[in-house]
Amino acid sequence: MAVYFDHRVETPNATASPSLISWHNLHALLAVGSVSTTSGGCVDVYGELGDHVSGSHIERSYQPTLLSWHPTKRLLAVGWPSGEVFILNEADKENHTIPSSHSAEVSLLEWSSSSRLISGDLNGLLVMWRLDQRGRVQGAPLLKLDYHKPLTHCLFKPLAPEEDMAQLAKAAVSGDEKALDMFNWKMKAAAQQEFSFFLSTGDGSIHWINEQAKSSQIIALDSPARRLLFLEKKSVLVVVTENLLLSQFFVSPEGEAEEISKVKLTGRIGKTTDIICVNNTLLITATGGKFWDLERDDHYVLFLDEQLGFEMEETINCISYCPVKAILAAGTNKGKVAMWSKVTDGQKSLRTEGKDGWKLSTPTELEGNIVQIQWGSSKNLLAVNNLSSVLVLSEHVMSSHFHQQVAAIQVAPSLLSLTYFSTGTRHSLKTDMYMKGVFVTKEIVAVWNGRMVTVYELSGPTLRNAGYAGITGISNDQRQYCERERSPGSVVCYTTI
Repeated sequence: MAVYFDHRVETPNATASPSLISWHNLHALLAVGSVSTTSGGCVDVYGELGDHVSGSHIERSYQPTLLSWHPTKRLLAVGWPSGEVFILNEADKENHTIPSSHSAEVSLLEWSSSSRLISGDLNGLLVMWRLDQRGRVQGAPLLKLDYHKPLTHCLFKPLAPEEDMAQLAKAAVSGDEKALDMFNWKMKAAAQQEFSFFLSTGDGSIHWINEQAKSSQIIALDSPARRLLFLEKKSVLVVVTENLLLSQFFVSPEGEAEEISKVKLTGRIGKTTDIICVNNTLLITATGGKFWDLERDDHYVLFLDEQLGFEMEETINCISYCPVKAILAAGTNKGKVAMWSKVTDGQKSLRTEGKDGWKLSTPTELEGNIVQIQWGSSKNLLAVNNLSSVLVLSEHVMSSHFHQQVAAIQVAPSLLSLTYFSTGTRHSLKTDMYMKGVFVTKEIVAVWNGRMVTVYELSGPTLRNAGYAGITGISNDQRQYCERERSPGSVVCYTTI
């Protein structure tokens, strides 16, 4: 059985209110943008336990507008209302400012798979920069275009999966001319990926910038785009607009777009709503937990269950999906985190379709009104923002231990249930830490969290705190136990294989 530990970030500014959160894709680094009535705005980086990363604090007299991590490097791009773009090099503890280009608020920051950074502003200026390993700009801009309208979204055309390329190659060899053309186009696009992206503007236009860095308008909509998605297998661009119109366009190798479907979604127009895509087929919105299956042209809704601990008028504010765990997390207005797990059918892991394919778990209860939620890092951590604080949730398997006729079972992050079989007595032990391990004997109980170990001694009908000590270098796959020495209040930590 697993439980989620929540760690509140250790913010250096107690008066700041978090407004933006952004996980690194690989590293356990969480960037948080905040606004303060006393100092303006700031950006900080935190680790997986909510600990502040030294040298990562940035302050300005205004709040940040965008945060964007490099896909692999420990580089964070920050956009500001002044038009400034700032690069924080977390690895080398360096800060670099992009040469002044924007005279309006930065509304767009997007990295390519290589070290290319696109920045755009509300005046319509788009600039592409080449950066080195340390986040420093190399030379003049690679691209500079002015659309004279606010820039809203940028989507690099994803590279085709290796298996798709292999299938295209086989079809091309067998004489399929269409497959040959598609294979050549995908190979060319892969080689020039930094100049292959879609761009949306505030008037509802969608532009395509090709591998020759030539821009052309390919779609005109009545409302600005809220979300852009590209389905590689079908070469289909999915656009969800601010008035919740979902349109799908087939995009040819030459960059021409042909509309193939259009449907009106239900939801709250004008309200910012998370819209995510799962496995390039399932579109999910935070408005009422609505799902649209793009592959089967079907839709359904997931509901919160009062029998599991949710309230009658509780609503979903934000959502995030973890593909590794196949878990959809949602933050509610009552401070709870709902989690739906994707249901599989037996050992073959066959996907169950529709609403029956999701199983809702008991909520993780936090506090406040959760407005942002995001999975991130290779450790699959979950960040939650309730506007007064940010918490990092990490999954932990419940600890247990049996020794000398004593059984200990963790029933909550900081709660143990103890059974002494020799006497038939039971105890509940509330600790002052989130436990990652436990060891028991007939006389003592030792618990630890990776940083600290605390020993409790059975004294008559109660357990009393007998001492604690800091510990380092303990790995999760080792079994540790601590035994109190003869001198009061001191402990020795032993490691066993």
